[in-house]
Amino acid sequence: MTHVASTDGNADWLFHTITNQTSVTTPPISFVGPARVIVKAIASLATGTQGSFLTPMTQAIVNVTFTP
Repeated sequence: MTHVASTDGNADWLFHTITNQTSVTTPPISFVGPARVIVKAIASLATGTQGSFLTPMTQAIVNVTFTP
């Protein structure tokens, strides 16, 4: 999952996608100001010893600023 959200107090989503690809390209984003890019990678679902489900996840967050 990848999403880009403004951090100017509105928390507007500027882009969002759920994909199983290794990269993503956004369409043009018309926004000026601070934002945050969040990429979450979820590994394959696994079963624990007691039958519970384990879902390993990695997350990366990068703060960016869109300028005109």
